[in-house]
Amino acid sequence: MKITIDISVPVPKLASVLRAMAKSKGQLCAEKAARFVPVSKKSFGLEFKENARTTFREKRLEVKLDIGRYLLAATAMSIPDIASHLGYSERSKFEKSFKNFYGLPPAQYRREHLSRKLVS
Repeated sequence: MKITIDISVPVPKLASVLRAMAKSKGQLCAEKAARFVPVSKKSFGLEFKENARTTFREKRLEVKLDIGRYLLAATAMSIPDIASHLGYSERSKFEKSFKNFYGLPPAQYRREHLSRKLVS
């Protein structure tokens, strides 16, 4: 399954980092990401925040949850399977992150998204 995520950033060299982040389903660590630029891990964090206007950690979470949101809306994967697919050790951790980011739990997001599809 191919998922498309917007990875536009002001600095082209960070685009390769974001592509790798999306490909790894948000599992790319800062140390490995710094090798794409290439700079030290500390310099990478500062440069990433300056150019992407968010921290590497926040962007990684955004990418991971965007993939989760897509899987909830476009597939029949169960929520525990999605959580596992994204690297969460427990379903509850995925649900908490998703709710904090999007303002509603994954099950509710899926219900509302499916009901919109049916109405359209």
